[in-house]
Amino acid sequence: MNYKLPVILCVLFYSSLNAQQIGFGCLGLVGGFGGYQYQKYKATGLNAYMNDFNSVAKDSLSSGFKHFGTLTGYRLGINFYRQNFQGLVFTIKGFYSSVSEKSSANYNSLGGNKTYSLELKSSNPGVGVDIGLAVTSALHWKVVDAGLTYGDIKLTKSYNTVNGMMPDEEYSVNKTHLGYSVGTGFIFYIIEKYVSLEGTVGINNFSVDYFKNNSDALFSYLSSQNPVKNAIETGGFSTTIQLNVGFPL
Repeated sequence: MNYKLPVILCVLFYSSLNAQQIGFGCLGLVGGFGGYQYQKYKATGLNAYMNDFNSVAKDSLSSGFKHFGTLTGYRLGINFYRQNFQGLVFTIKGFYSSVSEKSSANYNSLGGNKTYSLELKSSNPGVGVDIGLAVTSALHWKVVDAGLTYGDIKLTKSYNTVNGMMPDEEYSVNKTHLGYSVGTGFIFYIIEKYVSLEGTVGINNFSVDYFKNNSDALFSYLSSQNPVKNAIETGGFSTTIQLNVGFPL
């Protein structure tokens, strides 16, 4: 009796759609994706720290810090469900993104050349949905693509001297990092229904007030030793390009 239930559900599902050719299988399409992510953000506090360091060390600098503002990296995920309902395409997905940016200052100290680097890295799992329209069989427009992310953002200080690398010092956020994204995009099918190229543009918003290390010491300015506040004020423009591979259910 139990093995007949999926067949019955399929029949009912097709009947409810007037026996249209949906093309993703009875229950939809499931599959994986991977691609590239580009993320703008406003690092108000971190860039103020860089200005402070460049000012304090100006007499010994050969090249100063350049401001943070663009994270790049990869995005992997699963489309748990994708279905075409009479031209309206609905997707539920989960994903993991890892993006980073690094900036360095080179200076002379005690007769040797040193490099002081700051690296910001954001690693975030998330869930999302998108609702789109089938323009043609090969091209779908994602009218709305929305997601929620959670995870952590880390800031790593490292020094490289003529005598070798000093131990890195790692800072993390003082609470769980939450963010959201809203955008639009397209899906272009390379192999109809099963292999597609997907692009999204929109806004990815997040913020960080303070960074602290394992000893709960706050990341602070070099000149005053005051904590760096409003380290990351907000996110900004974001774009992803990815390859999807799907399988019918």
